[in-house]
Amino acid sequence: ELYDTAEICCSSKLGWVDEDQCKSSSRDTAIESTGTNDWYVDYKRQRCVQDCVGTAPCGGIAKRWNERFSSSSACCSTKLWWLDGSF
Repeated sequence: ELYDTAEICCSSKLGWVDEDQCKSSSRDTAIESTGTNDWYVDYKRQRCVQDCVGTAPCGGIAKRWNERFSSSSACCSTKLWWLDGSF
């Protein structure tokens, strides 16, 4: 089945795949190798890191199962609420 846009295909048939990664893969762009710059939890280090490659605050490319946030404070207050707040 063919779709007019990647957005329609991703939302109609691939709901379990991260929407940005699905659209990027469909268009053959580089989001998977550069990241989204959103924030996610690195539980091993117990801190929120950015979805990007490079030096801190980048923590590498987030996996599709990592919940992402638009800011480090939103990430930490939601997922690492028990820490002291010095994010």
